[in-house]
Amino acid sequence: MKVVDTHTHAWGRDTNELPWEATILPPGWTGSYTAHDLVADMDAASVEESVIVSTPLYGRGLRANEYTMRAIEAYPERLWGLGSWTFSVILSKSEGIFAGSSATNGCLECGCTPA
Repeated sequence: MKVVDTHTHAWGRDTNELPWEATILPPGWTGSYTAHDLVADMDAASVEESVIVSTPLYGRGLRANEYTMRAIEAYPERLWGLGSWTFSVILSKSEGIFAGSSATNGCLECGCTPA
C-alpha cells in the first residue's frame, strides 16, 4: 500500500534571502528542518509522498510559499505543496465566491504543484 503523509512542514535556515518573519517553531525545536531532512525521514518511515503545508515562519507576504515551492521543485516525485495567499481585498468583494473554501481571516489556502 502506498503511504502518503498529508500534513508535513519543512523550512530552511533563517537567511537574508528567505528571512523568518516569525519565530514559530515546534516545541523544543531549534533551527531548520529542510526538504532533504523531510525526505530522509520519509525514507526511514517508508512514506512515499508527502504534502508540505507552508509554515507561518515566512509570514503571509509574497514570498510566504517560496520555501515550499523550492522543496517540491527539488523532489517533484515525492513532495506536494499547500500554500497560503492573502486574498483580503478579493474576499471582501466576492460575496460568497469562496464560500466552499477554507478562507479564514483573509487567507485562502490553495494547493500548489510544480509546473
